[in-house]
Amino acid sequence: LDTAETIFKDIMTAWDTSCCGQYLGGIWWDHQHSSKATASNGGPAIAGVRLTQRTNKPEYLEFSKKVYAFWMSNMVNQQSWAIYDHLNPDGTRAPGALTYNHGLLIGAGMELEQATGEAHFLEEARQFAAYMMAHGVKSSSVGPVLNDFGNDCEGDCPAWNGICYRYLANLY
Repeated sequence: LDTAETIFKDIMTAWDTSCCGQYLGGIWWDHQHSSKATASNGGPAIAGVRLTQRTNKPEYLEFSKKVYAFWMSNMVNQQSWAIYDHLNPDGTRAPGALTYNHGLLIGAGMELEQATGEAHFLEEARQFAAYMMAHGVKSSSVGPVLNDFGNDCEGDCPAWNGICYRYLANLY
């Protein structure tokens, strides 16, 4: 638990409001400040809730809510529920639907709803799941399967699908 807190505190220091055009906020993907990715923001939103549950330190939950709110406001298409993959330092948002992005925000929404009792988080998780099921699956002999939005699913892709599957199953 001490190690988890140390790592999370380092992640919290990666929050930055000095960059990226009109989008001032978000957690850097790396120490080189190459981008602010959905993965480097959605995962910490989940982790902060879980650390709050284990430590009773509300600052982790508050940070999770801040991260999620920034991502919802700036990196999610509120009409379609598509998620931008990352934010570049020049302020451009990179499209690129990936199953793990939707999975992480489904998970973050569920965790935040459980921690706060705020129903909008669960509704948002459902919207992300609906988008995922409408656009990120393909037919197979065993029924619909995640296909990472038609991208070639090689390398890390099966693990990315696993992240999405985990949170879709939890939501179901």
